[in-house]
Amino acid sequence: MPLLKNLDIIVYKRLIIFALIIGVFFLGMSCKRHLKINEAKTLADSIAVYADVTQYKTTFLKEGVASWYGADWNGRNTASGDIFNNQKFSAASATIPLGTFLKVTHLKNKKVVFVKVNDTFPTWNTRILDLSEGAARSIDMILEGVAKVKVEVVIPVKK
Repeated sequence: MPLLKNLDIIVYKRLIIFALIIGVFFLGMSCKRHLKINEAKTLADSIAVYADVTQYKTTFLKEGVASWYGADWNGRNTASGDIFNNQKFSAASATIPLGTFLKVTHLKNKKVVFVKVNDTFPTWNTRILDLSEGAARSIDMILEGVAKVKVEVVIPVKK
């Protein structure tokens, strides 16, 4: 039993160190931006805990194809433990860590949505994101099914 407890502590410490390294990397590589009025509303709606955010920093992550998923998954547990709600702004990714906030830009129409990664999908999948139906609807990609997007990591800056 004590050995198991020591292993849990070691794993926990490594996770904290990894999170700190990633946080410092993204903070150092980012650039400060001011929110437009419609982006501020979207950010506040999709990241309720940061409702008073007026600025954010972003770091370019990647461009690729995103798809969306909806009602069939509604009410199920996500990999992060959240209950999936197809109308909230969330995303699934094979490679982006759970809990990461993202700015997703539809490259064809330049519409933007802010999402939180709360689920995963298999690594063999060629898409970079699966957006919730609500997030996909806000950038007009429902009819297309898939869209080329730019993904940036968002770091909110409180007043």
